Amino acid sequence: MTSAKSKTRGKRTHGVSISFDPAELAWTGALVEVLRNERLPAAGRSDVVRIALLELRDKLRGKTRAEIVRYFVQRRGDYLEALARRHSASTRPLDPVGPSSNK
Repeated sequence: MTSAKSKTRGKRTHGVSISFDPAELAWTGALVEVLRNERLPAAGRSDVVRIALLELRDKLRGKTRAEIVRYFVQRRGDYLEALARRHSASTRPLDPVGPSSNK
């Protein structure tokens, strides 16, 4: 009988889709460009994400469930705050009436 573990042995990857906002995509792309310019073999966004996951795993090692949840809630708050700052810096106040039709 074959165990589930032995069935997956040798399989390294499982494709997962990740959505980046434009700023995250640009930043990740810039990192990939640096790696490729230094001739790092097979550099790509997946490498950047993989390394980030290793760092996250190390950072959360030994934490309780509550500490892990707190960590993500704090990071999410930081992300939303930065997103709001970027958005408010790039937009004008909303005109509740809409565009002017005076010609």
